[in-house]
Amino acid sequence: MKCQVCSSKMKLKHIDHDLWLGKKLFVIKGVPAEVCAQCGETVFTPQVTERILSTVKFAKNPRQIMKVPILTLKHAV
Repeated sequence: MKCQVCSSKMKLKHIDHDLWLGKKLFVIKGVPAEVCAQCGETVFTPQVTERILSTVKFAKNPRQIMKVPILTLKHAV
């Protein structure tokens, strides 16, 4: 598969994917994706996208919970 952004070759990898739904952040580990080695563009198949959404929708007992620092970027002068 060729990258739609830069036309480089994409490679199948298993990645950690973050997904915001409203004000909730979910991290899904081990997601199969085509990833461009040149620009980092990531593409999921429709089946993987459906599995991600289903996993988040029915999440009851997450395997792990992380604390995430929230920072504010100071205004540039």
